[in-house]
Amino acid sequence: MNLLCPSACVHCKQEAEAPLCNACFQELELLDPEGRCVKCFHEINQLQGVCPTCRQKSSPIRRLAACFEGLGAAGSFLAEYKTYGRIELARDIAAFMVLQLERLHWPTPDILVPIPLHWTRRFIRGFNQSEEIAKALSSMLSIPMQRLLKRQSSGFSSSQLSHEQRQALPKDIFTWRQEVAIEEKNILLLDDAIVTGTTLRCGADTLQEGSPRAVYALTFTI
Repeated sequence: MNLLCPSACVHCKQEAEAPLCNACFQELELLDPEGRCVKCFHEINQLQGVCPTCRQKSSPIRRLAACFEGLGAAGSFLAEYKTYGRIELARDIAAFMVLQLERLHWPTPDILVPIPLHWTRRFIRGFNQSEEIAKALSSMLSIPMQRLLKRQSSGFSSSQLSHEQRQALPKDIFTWRQEVAIEEKNILLLDDAIVTGTTLRCGADTLQEGSPRAVYALTFTI
């Protein structure tokens, strides 16, 4: 990994020559897909399958997964990337996603699609964190990235919403850019983190208008 260096570890704050010190870097153990629901990636009491909650509702996402739990070193690493504009860290996040994709054994995607930010949020942050990850992943996998979704809802940050408020988000928060044909394509939808999965499901639901073969979703943390 090419973890470029601040003067202190972003997690434990000890002196380090990389964003994470050696001890905290060792905490980054990829989540095992076995024992997790294939629809929401929460833990279940079986090696594979669908949890009781996901059985009760349909989802436009064929499979969903994440690399790490959102707490601990991975969460601190993601916060450093998003909050402080460390865009170069997108390549490290993408590298972990490559490793997780190898373990998931999903079909090779035809197109990578990042979750978009509303233009006001992008202006404030200066970049779209999901898009930068998708660009890096596209370069590593030689798979095209397409900005197929456009966010049309207001520019508030959904990260500040409660679980119930996220679940109540309108389902038409995205529109689909129809100039790219996705019929019978395998789509990999990318975001930085899963909280409730609502944003990813809304994005996947919008993409269904193009009749893809399947939509998969992957994030850095859950």
